[in-house]
Amino acid sequence: PLAPAGAATPAAPVGISAAIRNKVITRAAADPAAHPAILKARVGLGDQVLTANASMLQILLLDRSNFTVGSNARVTIDRFVYDPNRSASAVGASVAKGAFRFISGRSIHNMPGQTAITTPVASIGVRGTIFEGAVGPDAVKIAAHEGVAAGGKIDPETATLIVLRGPGATPTEPGGAIDVTAFGGTIALDKPGLALFIPGPGQKPIGPFNLSDP
Repeated sequence: PLAPAGAATPAAPVGISAAIRNKVITRAAADPAAHPAILKARVGLGDQVLTANASMLQILLLDRSNFTVGSNARVTIDRFVYDPNRSASAVGASVAKGAFRFISGRSIHNMPGQTAITTPVASIGVRGTIFEGAVGPDAVKIAAHEGVAAGGKIDPETATLIVLRGPGATPTEPGGAIDVTAFGGTIALDKPGLALFIPGPGQKPIGPFNLSDP
């Protein structure tokens, strides 16, 4: 049957809310009202996730990729392609602010060059790996601690820090790297612990440098 006039069409599912800590709200693309995140609830394409201080949402995507949204974040999964018959997938997500962690599923290897996480100042191409990032004040704080932010022009709202954490979901998984594009250039991070800091719009990336242990 046809949906009633004005009824929102549910967005295509991309995964489920696998873990929630403290205050997390979601806003569907077709419904501007905000709702508290619910454990094991469906996450739809275009849904926006907003987290409060000391809060977290872990999204388990249909391709077994794992996307964790950390504190004080605003994130949208705006592209998701998954062909289970070919075991091939591609993910696109936008991080407007806050901390995040991405662990790619194996099927991303079968659609190379098509998975990317974007921030206001950078695009992170994923070759199948584990990486973390922060947008905003947390990125500035970490960069200052590492001694790479002194003397530069920094935008505290869009500054982005990205660090490669591992080769992939398993120690033997190949292609563990990310390609960070910012200010018209692309820099590869291909060793765990390597990081980049982009101070703001129109700013050249600083790095790569080895991020100290937290």
